Amino acid sequence: MRPSASAAALAVAAVLAGCAAPACRAAGEPANGTPRPGYAAERLPLAAEYAGHRYRVSILRPAAAPAAEAPPEGHPVLFMLDGNAVEQDLAALLASPADMDGMPPVIVTLGYETDRRFEVRARAYDYTPALTPGAEETDPLDATRRTGGADGFLAFITDEILPALARRFPVNARRLGLWGHSYGGLFVLHTLWSAPERFRCRIAASPSLWWRDGLLLARLPEYGERLAGQRFSLLITRGGAEANPPPDRQEPSARSPRRERIMAGAPADAVREFAARLGDLPGADVGYLELPEQTHGQAFTASLLPSLRWFAGCAAR
Repeated sequence: MRPSASAAALAVAAVLAGCAAPACRAAGEPANGTPRPGYAAERLPLAAEYAGHRYRVSILRPAAAPAAEAPPEGHPVLFMLDGNAVEQDLAALLASPADMDGMPPVIVTLGYETDRRFEVRARAYDYTPALTPGAEETDPLDATRRTGGADGFLAFITDEILPALARRFPVNARRLGLWGHSYGGLFVLHTLWSAPERFRCRIAASPSLWWRDGLLLARLPEYGERLAGQRFSLLITRGGAEANPPPDRQEPSARSPRRERIMAGAPADAVREFAARLGDLPGADVGYLELPEQTHGQAFTASLLPSLRWFAGCAAR
């Protein structure tokens, strides 16, 4: 079905009410380290690597009774990319599990072994689909970065990380979710095309639909073929100021004329139209949420709480 009107309610209740606080912080600013109420945090020891990248995987489990009791079929799990930045921001933002509709999820942040919020070289490879499998490909924004590792990274999540999680707590393999922002949002939408059965619920925040001259936009007809006969749930979010950010809130990297030319590979309304087109497919449950006044970087943090609340409801259905 077409993107639902309930997204507007999410925006008001979960974003605007907290917009004066950390939810509207620019994505590059550090969080303040506030404890996560109602959640127990632990690090997942992980010796395995993918493409030479070492990962930092953190598990946030509902701790407050009765949420601490695992459902008979196991916990729903939401995987969140760019885990270093997500973990920092959730420390300041994360609501109590009791505040969520549906089943409070276990949150698994997938980050990298670095002190930086974003490991730009690793994520450029892990989160982007290959044009030609097996070929050496580079990032159109920076030719020193490799790209094209998305399918291998998805296999790493499902074949290495997921089994490691299941050895530590009961996981409901039928209630898995995936969240990603920017290149991470591109990854989320690519997995819907390449492996729609892997996740029940997906959230693509500010997806980079301009990537490779609008590769995923060109694939829209194929989504219908690949998703035929399947039900899927998807939330797409976008900052209201992404297309025309105020000069005083532009990220420095966004001021490059070359970057602007490359990112012109998708029209200004591409994200909303992409959601609408997917929402027209049989079996689709697609929501579109615009985050008022948020730039691309700010939309990273501002999307977190609405995404968590949406996933809790999605996993319960």
